[in-house]
Amino acid sequence: MMLILGGVTESIRINEGVGYELFEMKAYLQGEWKLLRLPEPFGSGTWQLYNLNKDPGEIHDLSDDHPDIKAAMIEAWQEYAEANEVYDHQDRFDALYRRAYGAR
Repeated sequence: MMLILGGVTESIRINEGVGYELFEMKAYLQGEWKLLRLPEPFGSGTWQLYNLNKDPGEIHDLSDDHPDIKAAMIEAWQEYAEANEVYDHQDRFDALYRRAYGAR
C-alpha cells in the first residue's frame, strides 16, 4: 500500500484477476477482459466475453472472436471459484429466475 501512497507505483497485482458470484450471476475480470454469465432472462445463461477498454457498456460479446481468451478466462474463473470456495448452485437459481421473470 505504501508503494501506491508514496507514488512509487500506480497499481499492484495488475495481472491478477478477480471474480464474483451471486445467485448464479458470475463474473471474472482480468486486465481489459470481463467474463460474464447471467442467467435468463437477465442474460443468455452462458459465458460471454467483453473487452472493457473497447466496449465498457458490455454490448458486444466477443466469445466467437476470441475463443482462446474465453477458455483461459473460464479456467481462471474455475480456479478462482475453487480457491475461494464459491458454492456451485448447479443452475438452481436459473429456473427460479425464468419462472419469476420469464425467459426470453
